[in-house]
Amino acid sequence: MKQFVETQKFDQWYIWVVPILSLGLWTFAFIKQIIFQIPVGDRPASDIEIMLIGLIPISIIALFRFIKLTTEIDGNLLSVCLFPFCSKKVSITSIESIEFITYKFVGFGCRLGTEYGTVFNVKGNQGFQILTKNGDRFLVGTQRPSEILTICTKLGVNVINSDRNIKM
Repeated sequence: MKQFVETQKFDQWYIWVVPILSLGLWTFAFIKQIIFQIPVGDRPASDIEIMLIGLIPISIIALFRFIKLTTEIDGNLLSVCLFPFCSKKVSITSIESIEFITYKFVGFGCRLGTEYGTVFNVKGNQGFQILTKNGDRFLVGTQRPSEILTICTKLGVNVINSDRNIKM
């Protein structure tokens, strides 16, 4: 039975601005050149090139739409999945400690080789860092740190030096 499930998506407005503006620009070029047969610019691209270029913003928008970070905790397992890219599962008993931190910007997605270990993040700057008994480290961004803290405490996970800047 799952005790905690958090799903986060890219819903920040500033992430959507460039792909949507690119799609708008492509739509203008498509309508002008393909539908009205008026070349775009001094050296217009071919009709096929314009259609292929449209795949870029459409693909980026589709990708952002479907990416989600899901964090699940049950009595035995902590599972983190950044769909469709990567996932990590850790047994609760293999967790040495958990620390709730406010971190500096680390980028979005699944980031390898940062000062925090592997980072799973889609928004914000609050999360929890897991240190496993075999020395692996990873950081998971969360918008609900107080709930995770409560569940980890109930499960007997060692919580260390929780950041006082975290909104609990």
